[in-house]
Amino acid sequence: MQVTSSEIQAMRELMPDYPPGLEAIDHLEKHKGNMETAFQDLWQEKNGQAMIEEGRSLWQITLKAL
Repeated sequence: MQVTSSEIQAMRELMPDYPPGLEAIDHLEKHKGNMETAFQDLWQEKNGQAMIEEGRSLWQITLKAL
């Protein structure tokens, strides 16, 4: 899933005083709007490397769990 730079900017404007949201947005910008890569990077930063079967994605597993 991909978000555009204008969508990222709109998100930033919606939560200027919410540090966790801004941190997530920073990761989106770092990964050029790629939500899956940004999520994986943020997860690893907070929790360490996820132990997942090869060929599976942390993003897809999380979406199914939600």
